[in-house]
Amino acid sequence: MSTPRLPARVFYGIIVAGVAFGVLAAGGAARAHLKADGPRPDARRVWGDVADDLVGPVAVMVGGTFGGLAGFGVAVLADRRK
Repeated sequence: MSTPRLPARVFYGIIVAGVAFGVLAAGGAARAHLKADGPRPDARRVWGDVADDLVGPVAVMVGGTFGGLAGFGVAVLADRRK
């Protein structure tokens, strides 16, 4: 049985940092897009009047998810380094 090279706090800290970076990056990009005079989100039927309001939360959820996955990958690679 091999011993872990990273303490648990560092391992999970890398994952949390990935989540935080993903949330900030995606949320900031969504906010910048909505504040710019670019194209508005396109929606149909019921979602048409709230499409602008859904861009931010969806971007934050997606950014947090993929940031966490990236953080986990970095943590695993850092743990396996010799």
